[in-house]
Amino acid sequence: MLASPARGDSITVSYTGMITFAQAAGIAVGDTFTGSATYLTTSPQVASASGVSPTDTYGLQDSVYSLLFTVDGFSFDVRGNRSLALNVQAPDPVYGYWSFNVQDENPGPAFTTNYALNGQAFLGSEVQFEGNSDLFKSLALPTTFSTANIIYGDNGPNGPGSYPTCAIVQLSGGFAGGTITTVTVTQVAPEPASLRLIGIGLLAAGALARRRRRAGHLDVARAD
Repeated sequence: MLASPARGDSITVSYTGMITFAQAAGIAVGDTFTGSATYLTTSPQVASASGVSPTDTYGLQDSVYSLLFTVDGFSFDVRGNRSLALNVQAPDPVYGYWSFNVQDENPGPAFTTNYALNGQAFLGSEVQFEGNSDLFKSLALPTTFSTANIIYGDNGPNGPGSYPTCAIVQLSGGFAGGTITTVTVTQVAPEPASLRLIGIGLLAAGALARRRRRAGHLDVARAD
């Protein structure tokens, strides 16, 4: 069993968008999708790659992490596992776009869906965000960033028809995905251990007081 990660703040990047390519039955171009990626500010760096666009990779192994995609009432949910990762990529010299993605290309039992697979295999899920030179300043895990610096539309680094900020799910029989149109970022601090202990203490004190009151009632009843 994987050990739980040290608890940092929880970061959830939520998004909505429109399906622009669809090969999966029951999902059509023009349909609206929603999704989210959740990770912790303590997510560990597990790899680094140099080159034209250096990349740092952060592992998302524990079940507290997630990558979710929903369209037309179908949900494709991936929970943290050994193949779920967040990648931060530095700008290349030509386009100058920062990018980061959360992806899983081999989720195995960490994947659940209500979509009728009918013998198909789920091959993976990915969400990608690209932004201008102000999106990030380093390859550090993106804990806080402005969504105003994200690049939307259908004219990404690969020219017209490429989507710089998009999401996709892929099955062995086809795939579905599209361009993201809105992004929100939520950061939640973990509950302090001291507050949890206080809460446990108050619950215990309340239970003890109730037992004492019940005992008092029984003594009065015996006296009667």
